[in-house]
Amino acid sequence: NKWEDKRVLDKIYNLFIKGLDNEIKNFEFSRLSNEKARNFYEMHIKNNHTKTLKENINLTVKYFKGRAKSADSLFYFGDTYSEVARETESYKEYQKKVYVNLEKKNEEQLVNLAIVKLKIENDFVSFIINKFILMMYDYDLISDDEYNLYIYGTLDKKKIKLTKFGLSGNLISRLESDGQMENITFDEYGNLQTNEEFEEFKKSIDDFYRFQINRIL
Repeated sequence: NKWEDKRVLDKIYNLFIKGLDNEIKNFEFSRLSNEKARNFYEMHIKNNHTKTLKENINLTVKYFKGRAKSADSLFYFGDTYSEVARETESYKEYQKKVYVNLEKKNEEQLVNLAIVKLKIENDFVSFIINKFILMMYDYDLISDDEYNLYIYGTLDKKKIKLTKFGLSGNLISRLESDGQMENITFDEYGNLQTNEEFEEFKKSIDDFYRFQINRIL
């Protein structure tokens, strides 16, 4: 009776992980048994939909600095870039080095780690978490709104359609903040089209921003 009040990641935990922690062989997925990990992914998914890469790097560095000053400065990074092993309740005598001690990193190292971490987590969300969200959606265990917010980051039908066309959430957010959404429309056949005002706008922006737009529009 409390199912509808839970966050989607908490639903994944309750449905697929709770009570099975020791039987799950995928350590990355089993980390969702930890509330801190679920909180992190809630933040990561939301920010990835709405913010630019630069903003997400800065936010991740800020988060790292907060963790570095906390009682728990060890942060999970997977086995590619990590340096420290840590025993957990689910993994007794676990010797694999999958953590980094953020307390021992300088500013430049934290920025580099932030870039790597964003790529790792984007892959984890895309290839693991989203599959479980889709599974719950297919079985009517989550609503349309929950599905759209986690997969597309919005309930706006036009933004969802633009995302399906290949525009990233942060590119859509930037176009919206620049007042360009009304200059992008769909024709009667569902094809994207822009007006003269949008073409003039493209001439005024930096090369990378224009490159992102020209790949799709």
